[in-house]
Amino acid sequence: LPIGLSAVMASNTCEITGTPASPAVETEYTITASGATGTDTASVYLKVKDTTVPELDDFKTQFSFPVNQEISDTFFVNQNSSTETITCSGTVAPGLSLANVTTSTGVNTCQISGTPTEVSAMTYYAITATGKFGATDTAVIYIEVTGDTAPKLADINRTQTLSYSVAVATNEIRFSNTGQDVAANGCEVVTPPDLPSGLTVTTVTDSGKQTCEIIGTPDEVISTVVSYTIKASSALGTDTALVYLSVDDTTKPKIQDIDSTQVLTVSQPFTPIFFSNSTA
Repeated sequence: LPIGLSAVMASNTCEITGTPASPAVETEYTITASGATGTDTASVYLKVKDTTVPELDDFKTQFSFPVNQEISDTFFVNQNSSTETITCSGTVAPGLSLANVTTSTGVNTCQISGTPTEVSAMTYYAITATGKFGATDTAVIYIEVTGDTAPKLADINRTQTLSYSVAVATNEIRFSNTGQDVAANGCEVVTPPDLPSGLTVTTVTDSGKQTCEIIGTPDEVISTVVSYTIKASSALGTDTALVYLSVDDTTKPKIQDIDSTQVLTVSQPFTPIFFSNSTA
């Protein structure tokens, strides 16, 4: 008989008792009864239904999640509260994960959680739940991930006046980025072809966001203010921003006028008259 069942004598006849332990397809079973002078047989058809099969509902609404923001846990409704164990399989948007969980009402089901990391169009995802005895059910969910596909660099509108042979301080010329992270080696100068000699633009991390920063030590003098266009690239797009630079000649003497009249006496030596030079 199906596992968990047995045939026993009861009240001068035969009886099938027990608790079926696993599903079974419909099968004819022959029961033999033996008396003092002979035997007889009878047939019975038994089928054991799998009551642990998951019954997940499709989501009737479509989900739109912002990129790089953790989503609220999203549970599939399992209509079969008798599901004992369950495994969940399938793919979801990058950054999201799929797990089997037990809800507060004690029902086993599938859950999507996490933080989406890539912008994507509305996409169909099929999630398969497997019950205790291998029976499966599949439900669908539609998810899109919205957000910027490219960096968003802000212009640095205030002129950055640098000093010849003096290193640029950390964070002195750093672009604010409110879009996608800039890729490694994703910063470059568009116009003019190059920054002042000694300077480069590189990718840095600022408050968890990848952006562009100009670093280095200028070794040429740029007496006029020049506009530079910096391009930032991510895996999905690009953006540009402006910065205005000049480089002071810190080696040029800066002597001050002597405002008071220096009265000298003819044929008399005098104390040397020094002009103040503010350039070290």
